[in-house]
Amino acid sequence: MALPFVVCLTDRTLGAASALPGEGVSRGEDTLAQIESLGAGRSAAAAPVRDLQPDACETPITLEVVTEADPAAWDEAERFVYSVFRDAGFCQPSARSWVEETDDFRADSTLHVARAGTEIVGCVRTMLGSYTELPIGQFPHSVGVPDGVLCEFGSLAVHTGVRGLGVVNELHRAAVQWAVRQRAVGFCMLVEPWSVEFFRDAYGVPLVQTSGARDYMGSLTVAAVVTFRALFDNLLDSRPGMYRWATETLTPDDFEAYAIPILLD
Repeated sequence: MALPFVVCLTDRTLGAASALPGEGVSRGEDTLAQIESLGAGRSAAAAPVRDLQPDACETPITLEVVTEADPAAWDEAERFVYSVFRDAGFCQPSARSWVEETDDFRADSTLHVARAGTEIVGCVRTMLGSYTELPIGQFPHSVGVPDGVLCEFGSLAVHTGVRGLGVVNELHRAAVQWAVRQRAVGFCMLVEPWSVEFFRDAYGVPLVQTSGARDYMGSLTVAAVVTFRALFDNLLDSRPGMYRWATETLTPDDFEAYAIPILLD
């Protein structure tokens, strides 16, 4: 199953010296040309500035981080993901009501859970590793991808009764900020092809598709990878409101680690 959200970039410097933690690039054919054509990086032509922020949640939610260290909370979150995936036809039946297709990558993953009151209304999984160690590694890359630790987002599930994009937005922001705190080079996802163009246009996030499309867990899917350098640079240039929103709860150490500015109102 592909996530309905993509953010996918490769660093514009392609192996040049970088201030980001652990950053390097495995080269691929014409990668630099693709990135420059998308305006990834502040030296490229900037996209039109649109000082927007994502939709807020219509219902107040709380966010929590769940790991296997809390078996009861973990089982509740896994069962929620399974119920959403089964309703959508994205996974096979399971006796324990977990998505068994993700079992090879479940260990050491983290679940970010959104609740309305006591009820789970959304969830996304984060996993750390190199490109080839993560689920995205099942999609061989045809362009360069970053070396070092990436954070993959997966198992995105939102309650069908939740209206708007507010919960999805908050889950993605939580995942991005968690990846930053782990000092990942960037993040990656398996997504539906239409999402790439949508997020370039709607959110000003310059995307590079790193694989061809194929069927995966019930939908046509492509691989996408983003470095934080390219993401933050482009948001600073074209979506300052989005940049403020995405970095809202980062610490001074986080800003220093990625050599990015704090924007004041």
